[in-house]
Amino acid sequence: MRYIKTGIAIAAASVSHAAIAQVDNSTVGTNDTETAASSTAETNAGITQILVTAQRREETVQNSSLSIDVVSSEELVSSNLADAEGLSRLVPNLQIGTFAYSRIYLRGVGDNTVNGIAQSAVAFNVDSVHIARSTQFSGGFYDVNRVEVLKGPQGTLYGRNASAGVINVITNEPNFDTEGSVMLNLGNYDLIHVQGMANTPLSSTLAARVAFNVIDRDGYLDDGYNDASQQSGRLRLLWEPNNSISLGLRGEYTHTGGMGQGPVLFPVPPGADPWMASSGDLFRQYQIVTNAPRVPDDGFVDNSYAGISAELNADLGFAELTIIPAYRWQDFEFFASPAGTLNFYEQDDVEQKTLEVRLARNTERLNLVVGGYYFDEETDFDAQIDAPATAGGMVGPSTLITSYIGTTEAIAFFADGRISLTDNLRVLAGVRYTDEERGLFGVRTTYSSVPNAPPCPPSIGTIDPSLPFCVRGSPDNSVQNDAWTWRAGVEFDLSPDSMFYFTVDRGFKSGGIFSGGAPGNDYDPEFLTSYNGGIRNQFFNHTLQLNIEAFYWDYTDYQFSFVNVDTRGIPAFVTRNAGSARLYGASADIVWQPAQSDTFRANIEYLNTKFTDFTYSTPFPVDANRECASLGIVDFVTNPTGATSPLFGHDCSGLPLPRAPHWTISAGWTHEFELANGGMIVADIDGQFSSSYMLDFTTVDFMEQGSYALLNAQVAYHSPDDNYEIALWMRNMTNEAVYNDARRFGSTNFSGADIRPPRTFGIRGQFRF
Repeated sequence: MRYIKTGIAIAAASVSHAAIAQVDNSTVGTNDTETAASSTAETNAGITQILVTAQRREETVQNSSLSIDVVSSEELVSSNLADAEGLSRLVPNLQIGTFAYSRIYLRGVGDNTVNGIAQSAVAFNVDSVHIARSTQFSGGFYDVNRVEVLKGPQGTLYGRNASAGVINVITNEPNFDTEGSVMLNLGNYDLIHVQGMANTPLSSTLAARVAFNVIDRDGYLDDGYNDASQQSGRLRLLWEPNNSISLGLRGEYTHTGGMGQGPVLFPVPPGADPWMASSGDLFRQYQIVTNAPRVPDDGFVDNSYAGISAELNADLGFAELTIIPAYRWQDFEFFASPAGTLNFYEQDDVEQKTLEVRLARNTERLNLVVGGYYFDEETDFDAQIDAPATAGGMVGPSTLITSYIGTTEAIAFFADGRISLTDNLRVLAGVRYTDEERGLFGVRTTYSSVPNAPPCPPSIGTIDPSLPFCVRGSPDNSVQNDAWTWRAGVEFDLSPDSMFYFTVDRGFKSGGIFSGGAPGNDYDPEFLTSYNGGIRNQFFNHTLQLNIEAFYWDYTDYQFSFVNVDTRGIPAFVTRNAGSARLYGASADIVWQPAQSDTFRANIEYLNTKFTDFTYSTPFPVDANRECASLGIVDFVTNPTGATSPLFGHDCSGLPLPRAPHWTISAGWTHEFELANGGMIVADIDGQFSSSYMLDFTTVDFMEQGSYALLNAQVAYHSPDDNYEIALWMRNMTNEAVYNDARRFGSTNFSGADIRPPRTFGIRGQFRF
């Protein structure tokens, strides 16, 4: 059997298309990962396991106490994944929406900020290099070995801004074989997707690998929005002068263009297409009541970014030394309407420098990693927002123009280890100290058409005769945060094929500065502590795998970003520490392989979330976006005209977290048909079900995404020597409309939403040499 698929979207220990590395199943549940790795070619039957390196050491998923999902290269190809958003279809309770920026939520925990200094609560890494800007998340999904999704805070090895989890993208390293491949994928919406790689030894100690990825597709909306245009390339070099030293060099470049993402109406008007034109007249009639600017029909994305990095590994005898320096830059520009209530233009220039140094010691009884990490980033961004009604005393059409420089500098030290007390019992412990300073400097000018603001002085001028009034302010401020984060746990082998584990992890997302005027425009870090326990089992000669996990998350100092006023009464997209929440749930994963030709898989996850405390203030007695309980007047603010206006409190305690369904279920079946010529036909069908969930922080009933089920299928022919394959595929076969998030149109019963792809289908061919 050449082609094995085990597990899709498995919460506690997910393995999708687990053909990355086979290991001897007799090692599952033991601490001898070296034995597991060395027996790669020995397994002839049973569920195939894969190796992961999320804890900076090789181990099988069944031998790990991490709450982890693994998506293999085969799964990425067969799912036609072209960007980060596609991972939402493969990993339970992972929600990724895209509006120029990728917005990631794991089990309802994420970040809803949309600007050039936003921080994702889910850390994103490519080949051990942290990628801070979410505008760079989608360029690396080609020639990938696997994607590891770690759920819950990762406060030791990954540290800052990993309060909800981590996504690790691991691309293929160079090797000393001559090989290559080319893939062509054609589909509806005029999809053309070409991908390829070539690997060659340059000498007995030096190897090179080059890969490329080109995607071009028309928009899912009939005015051209939600299209795809991407060109990416990567070069990797590996130098191994002896068995003790290796040096890897990596360079990559990506350009993303096209119109980008556009909003759609939610709920869908009767008789309308869910993927209607966002710039069309039907969409416009729901905007008019809020005096919103028309969604532009000339939106665009022009995003170029590149990175270079090195990785030195040296065996020092007593430990292995790893040094990873990296540099990244980005030139990013876009013009779009994120929710149909404002038009947004932004231009960013980003530079990021990182350095990680680690020492690791792995013996039969001890796994230990100690190290340090340095991060430095500067973002120079200019933005213009054409808005409808603004807040406070400045009610009327307005335009905000900003020119900012955002800076971040962080340093951290960490230690993480596992020690075997007996042959069956292991304890885990880790700690990390992070010190970070973030700043925001520049000027913001708010132009308005109403006389509640002062007239624009000659030194500023007006950008439009219809906007003669303006207020200028500066966010100039910086904030320093330091935090101790940690983990502890225990692993116990009940038998060679069964392991129990319990872990406690604490992580944080750093505080910062929002774009309102100083002072009072800073906010504190948020923290999340998770408690996880589970059991991993294999039965019946490793043909049945059952993993069960339960979890409880304690979420404090929650960072809430929303349109409000700053301390001067000027409209701004502010961030406040609004409260706390708790999350709990459980998951069960089943993989059954009754025969080598058949694999059945299923995952069920239950999630219950609630804000135990959630209060904030606005200039309005009722916040139309959320309609939470009123607390009356809680404060006053003095605007630039000298007038004093009240601030009204709102209590949303008891609300569920958005994008957090109670139930998610994934199931699938793969069957392999052996042919007389030695070839093979592989049929694969899978589906996902989600119960309903809220798309925003709100009590408004219509802002709920209803329950849905998605169905996908693929049939592939593999040649006898597996040098080529041809596949017919279809995703979202029932053309189900599913939404990532939504923003209400004022007090109307409609919103602008981000929608996932409709039914897609096509043919894919791949040739290997």
